[in-house]
Amino acid sequence: MDHKRHHWLEKTQVELETIAAVLAVYFFAWPAIRPPDPAMPLAFVSAGGWSGAGKFALMFVLLALVSAVATIKARAEGAALVCLIGAGGLSLRSSSAIGLMQISEDRLGGLFWQMLLEMAMMAAALAAAVAIIDLIRRQVFRRSPGLIWISPLDKAAEKKEKFADNPLWNLGQGKTLTGIGAGLADRGANVLKACGCLLISLALGLVITMLFIQSADRGQILFAMFAGFFLSALAADQFCPTRIALAAWCSPIPAGILLYLISAVNTAGRGQTWTSVNAYGLALPIDWLTFGCGGAVLGAWVSQRIRESALLEKATNIGEKNE
Repeated sequence: MDHKRHHWLEKTQVELETIAAVLAVYFFAWPAIRPPDPAMPLAFVSAGGWSGAGKFALMFVLLALVSAVATIKARAEGAALVCLIGAGGLSLRSSSAIGLMQISEDRLGGLFWQMLLEMAMMAAALAAAVAIIDLIRRQVFRRSPGLIWISPLDKAAEKKEKFADNPLWNLGQGKTLTGIGAGLADRGANVLKACGCLLISLALGLVITMLFIQSADRGQILFAMFAGFFLSALAADQFCPTRIALAAWCSPIPAGILLYLISAVNTAGRGQTWTSVNAYGLALPIDWLTFGCGGAVLGAWVSQRIRESALLEKATNIGEKNE
């Protein structure tokens, strides 16, 4: 199959399933998870929504399971994309954090420490989703290899032989999210590249997001997070590609932790009002997971497809010249 058609089929599948996931969460999961007070945002720890936290965890695990199975013929990032952006239906329904800030003006510093605790929950949710997706893909590959996604680079066996010395041909992205399966000999190098990729994505994501956030409007905050980390993950995967592709798109989690720490320090003194909170402090923990990581995984997904197309086009052109 031509790689362009291969990419088109994968893109169509992931897009349709992502839309279906967003609609399912937006209309059917939200009524069960939403906060009791409609004026309050979806904040499980700071707003006391512990029952909602349990329901969210159950929904997110189920979403990861369904995403992993439904996208088995797409690369692993497709499953993460469906899961994270699908869960973004909750962020779209949530009200602004301003209401929570207004009723917490006497303890703004403490509120951000609670946000940090909730970020730990979001990190655990992301880790669980990654583990579920990778586990299902490994089990399917072990039992029925023909059902799993195959990279266009692996399908082009005759071209791959000519470029065996090009490390990008053997990068092995798309099979799992954690890069499990790398040989012991190159594991150390993979980890170092993953750290570099993470740092690039984190630094660029913070800079671009700060530039894009120009007001306390919730819609603009969500757009800034999504676009900022989309661009940063795309750039990080292009400049520092690694088998552990997760490194390119998990950066919104440490970014959120860092910004909540800054907000906690800045609002620790007495006499602070919610208007003293920077716009980035109004992003909810769940936003960093859904719109932040969702935008980042989309950037990594696009970057991988760009790299594959470039390599295959180059191989085709060289082959035609040799003939």
